[in-house]
Amino acid sequence: EGVNLEDHEILEMLLYYSLPRVNTNEIAHSLIDNRGSFGAVFTSDTVRLMRTKGVGERSAILCRLGGETVKRSMMELCDTSKLLTSHTELTKYFCALFYGCQFEQVFAIGFDDKKKYLRAISIGDGLYDEAVIHVRRAIISLCKHNCKSVIIVHNHTTGILKASEMDMNTAEKLGIIFGHAGISIEGHYVYADGQCIKFADNNRADLLSAEQKRMK
Repeated sequence: EGVNLEDHEILEMLLYYSLPRVNTNEIAHSLIDNRGSFGAVFTSDTVRLMRTKGVGERSAILCRLGGETVKRSMMELCDTSKLLTSHTELTKYFCALFYGCQFEQVFAIGFDDKKKYLRAISIGDGLYDEAVIHVRRAIISLCKHNCKSVIIVHNHTTGILKASEMDMNTAEKLGIIFGHAGISIEGHYVYADGQCIKFADNNRADLLSAEQKRMK
């Protein structure tokens, strides 16, 4: 049974499917050592994984698929009908959404005209501590999927659960641009290390209120 296996033994067995005639024990140990942990093997990108001796493209893709499987399983456990009403459920959803993210990403969580959850759509990505939002692409994608309202969320890979001045300015601009497209914003959130905060809604008063709290 898998529950009785050590971490390296599970990875060793998994790698056998991409390296059927190779002793994968040493490769499994090296992967865990090089990436820092068992879990990090499944959240690292293929380029980093392939830096480990013996790990080719097929093995790296297999590990990444393992990570994606975990992420999607986590997403299925979330009650998406409560994302607009339960902070606990929303936090759990964000944990799944940003599972394994090593760079800043921005998502729009879309809802229909009856506030029913539709999907999460990536609207921005970037470096370790900043992300660029692709506004035109975001609006096209949201309209394509009939999203009438959204929750905007981005992660802070630094672990700091606090909205920056740039975050505040971006929230204000997105509120205006999305509003012109007929898409309302239910709220802007920052996620970091298993926690999230709502720092702005889609109106100037809330933005000013959040900014005042930030300055205290």
